[in-house]
Amino acid sequence: MRGNSRLWMLASVLCLTVSEVWSQAPSEQPPQKFSEIARQAEKAFQENRLDDAAKLYREAVRLRPQWPEGWGYLAAAEFGPRTL
Repeated sequence: MRGNSRLWMLASVLCLTVSEVWSQAPSEQPPQKFSEIARQAEKAFQENRLDDAAKLYREAVRLRPQWPEGWGYLAAAEFGPRTL
């Protein structure tokens, strides 16, 4: 049962994040800005700085909403384990 509630929570976070990003006006940013943000997000994720990674992935998918890996990593960063 715990697994189901975690799955629903992940789906909820992803839906809220998607709606937040889509509600913002699209930005005409140069491709190098997206690439740099994506690289920084990956580095933050690998270093387990999940709050930083989530912010950066959120910005990256705002710039490129059709990036499926970015959405996946954003959900993982948002839903990842936190220290209480």
